[in-house]
Formats: sequence, structure tokens, C-alpha cells
Amino acid sequence: MCINGKLKMVTLNKQRPSGRVEVPVDECIADEIQRLNDSGVITYGCCCGHGEGKRSCLVDISSKYILDNMGYTLSAYSNKHSKQGIYEIFI
Repeated sequence: MCINGKLKMVTLNKQRPSGRVEVPVDECIADEIQRLNDSGVITYGCCCGHGEGKRSCLVDISSKYILDNMGYTLSAYSNKHSKQGIYEIFI
């Protein structure tokens, strides 16, 4: 949960097969996560760092072109995730 203890609902990218429409996100990064989804990026999870770590989001490799154009750099999250096409960006 966000360091300030608040969550905000974010509408996911419509291309998601999961069928979920909205999810709660740490309030302090919710607007950026919404912008990513509105831009067509497929997001899987995110964290504000809770005042201790970096703000990050797991994204699908298919969103690489969009993320490149937005100025983000993909980083490997783990070997397992990378093999599944899931990478991390820092926001």
C-alpha cells in the first residue's frame, strides 16, 4: 500500500484478456499508471516503493515500442518473468 495509505482506481488497457476493468493502485503513482494504460501499455503490477524503494511497474514486452516512445527503459525483473515477456520499468 502507498506510503500515505491511499489507493486510487485505475482503468486497465482494454486489450487485456483478464476481463478486469479497474484495479486499485497506490495513489501516488496511479495517474502515471493510468497514463501508461491509456497509451496502450499492458501493465501487470506496480508499486510506489513505500518510501523505501523505487517506483516501478511490470509491463508486457509487446508494449516495448510504446514505452520507448514514452522514454521508458525495460529492465529484466527476473529470468522467469523475462521468459514470459514481462519486464520492469521505473516510474
